[in-house]
Amino acid sequence: MFACVPTLLAACSSNTGSAHHVTGLTGLGATSKNWSSVHEAVPSSTGPAYGPIVVTGAGTKPKYTVVTLSNDHVVGWVMAFRAGTTLASAEHTLSHDLPVDVQQTSSSREMAQSGTGECEVVGYQSAQLAFALAGQSELANGTFSVSFFEALPTGSISTSYARVNRAIVGAPQPMPQPACLSESA
Repeated sequence: MFACVPTLLAACSSNTGSAHHVTGLTGLGATSKNWSSVHEAVPSSTGPAYGPIVVTGAGTKPKYTVVTLSNDHVVGWVMAFRAGTTLASAEHTLSHDLPVDVQQTSSSREMAQSGTGECEVVGYQSAQLAFALAGQSELANGTFSVSFFEALPTGSISTSYARVNRAIVGAPQPMPQPACLSESA
């Protein structure tokens, strides 16, 4: 059902199954070809990753990891931000990888799955995403969430999300840890 993006993406058909190619999508909902046209693959011991390399305060990481495809369309990833990034700055940076018609539908404070640490979980809706993923992904209705948090060097999540260094976008598979997701995500 889900597959991670290979390190070197081959040219793929832009229309598989009931999914649709939406011109201009290069982030969430993009075809693998559109994604790779603007995201540079970088070496990583943990699988497919895209740069640049970011110093997060919890180590160095590629900016994009766990990039996940469903029927040749990007449905999620984990995004790294430099140490000290504010939540507002992280949201702005992420906006460049979201469909242009995206609308925020919710925002909530959530506890980490471990029971300690807090995240800001933001819900979004996009008609372009719904069209691109029509009938072929858990994001096919165009709704998705993004969980912003600060991952600590210890592997846990900070009790504050005033500064963030990580975001879980959409539905990356397998779900990375540490994670902080809303009950509906």
